Amino acid sequence: MTVNVPKVSVLVLGYNSLRYLPECLRSVPEAVGGSSYEILFLNNGTDASEALVRSEFPDVRVLASQGNIGFAAGVNLLATGARGEWLLNLNPDTVLEPRSIASLLTFAEGRPEFGAVGGLNVDADGEALSITHARLPSLQSILRRSLGIERRVTDYAHAGAASYTQVETLCGGFFLMRRDLWQNLGGFDESFFLYCEEFDLFKRLQMRGCKAALVRESRVFHDVGSGSPLSPDRIFYQVVASAHYAHKHFGKAEAGLAIAVIWISAIGRYLYAALQSWRGGRYPAMRRAFAKAAFEPASWMLGFNSPGADPRKPASREPTFRP
Repeated sequence: MTVNVPKVSVLVLGYNSLRYLPECLRSVPEAVGGSSYEILFLNNGTDASEALVRSEFPDVRVLASQGNIGFAAGVNLLATGARGEWLLNLNPDTVLEPRSIASLLTFAEGRPEFGAVGGLNVDADGEALSITHARLPSLQSILRRSLGIERRVTDYAHAGAASYTQVETLCGGFFLMRRDLWQNLGGFDESFFLYCEEFDLFKRLQMRGCKAALVRESRVFHDVGSGSPLSPDRIFYQVVASAHYAHKHFGKAEAGLAIAVIWISAIGRYLYAALQSWRGGRYPAMRRAFAKAAFEPASWMLGFNSPGADPRKPASREPTFRP
């Protein structure tokens, strides 16, 4: 692992990810196969992750925490310090299967027309997760997602599927890109605090005439949302980021319609969960998760330019709704 120019730099950005990090980091050596590599880690949170990595994983290069600078800015900072020919972005709430990175490297080096490659994100049962890839956001896809009819990717996990599939986007928590291409693209757009930054990156990749591929034999277990898929913060930032993307990439009228659909969807999900809350289960959490998006539209409709939506900016007002 002590080489001047490693083949791949594995970038791990944590956010209070202490309980996930050991298993994630231990899975890297078998995942890269015989290729040279380095691992870089940055903690955007406030837990003891940095101390744990320094103590138990001395070969990992730990960057000093800058506070919660956002996902895009955190990954960009890691990429700036990377020396590898390739960059592999990896969420800490993942566990790589053996040779999962090696498979991506082999494919990418043999198919240079693909600017980015990624593998299947799977759950504990080995079933492919819908976050593995997605279409680039559009008014139509936002409408489909709001109706719960966006296409899943489970068929790609079956043995009869093609070895790879050309896709529009890949999961931002597990994809490989050549470092010089990343630099030419300017990395992630740091105006995105959290979520949708990968959609923006792949939109710009597509605009350059490059393609992305999903390599089926590469697999990673991904505990989506770090075990809290209905966290109010997670849902809120997804809504804010969707609005931010719409303002950046859609025309004015299309962005307005997309934001209206997002709002109506949030209200519908809140009301549905509220009506079902008596049943317990996931419904009370779902009601809390969508409350702010449903009842405080001013907090997200301008994307990360909305008052208080970006924690890196001073908020002009405090939220008024409490579910």
